[in-house]
Amino acid sequence: MKLKRCLLPMIALAMVCLPQSVARATEAEEIFNRCVASLEVMVKRCQDANKAVVEECTPIIKALLAEGKRDEALHVAERCIKKIREQSAACIRHIHERCELCIHKLRELGATELAERLAERCRLSVRAVEVSRGRAVVAIRKLFL
Repeated sequence: MKLKRCLLPMIALAMVCLPQSVARATEAEEIFNRCVASLEVMVKRCQDANKAVVEECTPIIKALLAEGKRDEALHVAERCIKKIREQSAACIRHIHERCELCIHKLRELGATELAERLAERCRLSVRAVEVSRGRAVVAIRKLFL
């Protein structure tokens, strides 16, 4: 009898709290998934932008080199590399801003594990942009070898 009196209020409390905690977990998972999807889109756009600069600059540099205009080709290459670096830096800033916002929201919801997982995804996203930047710069520099 005594057990019933204690058990019933605990069950009632669990029934009230459980939907809230489930809702918070679901909300946190949705935030995590939206943020990861957003990161993937940002990284893809940055990679595509770097690739586009290489594709735009390569024929110009090759033509200048073929005409014996090495100094002009170097000048074009410098501008292209500067553009790659600047747009990559902007991408990385946007990734950091998005990550800070998302991680903050997840921590507010008490989803520290998801926040940590997202922080790792953020690091990987930044790294992907850095690799893209590096490859694009190398592609431009290789034109002079």
